Amino acid sequence: MSIILKAFLIGTAALLVTVFMIVGTVTLTGDTYQPTMFINSVIGCYAIGSTVSYYFMKQSEKYRQALEEKEVLHVQLIDAHEKLRRHSQLDIMTGLLNREAFFTKVNGLQEAFSDQSSSMLILDIDHFKLINDTFGHLEGDKAIIMVSKVLRTIVDKDVIVGRIGGEEFAVFIRDIKAESVQVVAESLRAAIEEIEFYPVPEIRQKLTVSIGAAQAENTGVTTDLVRRADRTLYKAKNEGRNCVCMDMAA
Repeated sequence: MSIILKAFLIGTAALLVTVFMIVGTVTLTGDTYQPTMFINSVIGCYAIGSTVSYYFMKQSEKYRQALEEKEVLHVQLIDAHEKLRRHSQLDIMTGLLNREAFFTKVNGLQEAFSDQSSSMLILDIDHFKLINDTFGHLEGDKAIIMVSKVLRTIVDKDVIVGRIGGEEFAVFIRDIKAESVQVVAESLRAAIEEIEFYPVPEIRQKLTVSIGAAQAENTGVTTDLVRRADRTLYKAKNEGRNCVCMDMAA
């Protein structure tokens, strides 16, 4: 129902009440009816009553709309803030967690499940500088993105993956035994080796990674796991690359 119609109905209701009061008053007092009584009633109820009612209802409608718009803006602001928060945690190129967000989430899991085993894998793309120098940085970026897509396939509630450096990635796995860590690491290495990377048309450039892994039966300090995994990564590099080296539970 429109505001104009509502205002008219209010004026009409007021007129009916006024007429009733005039009739009652005249009847009780014995006075005679005067035309001005009804004329003034009509003018007062419609010209003043309806107009004032319209004004206040219009203001009320504007206020209601303002509240609705404010609520919409509030929801949009919350959504934008959440998107910004998530965006700030991601590596722009790969969509994986960035270094800070990765270690923040790892520390959170370490504290929440301190009685469970955990493992840290650090992966480094082999001969990455040579790829950049030979084919250019854009092709190097493509190689990083391709590797990240392989790593993304293992992400779940117990697995955290992040890009922690230029061509370096990290994988944290909660509640896993040493033999299973070896299987996961080997499957990642093999999957990356199968990537179809063509920096130049019809010329496939083999992509491989060296992986260092560290595992602890009772979840250890994050910095200690990283240090041990980093040490085994260098061992994998020294042993010819494209392989997995592991530091068993400490």
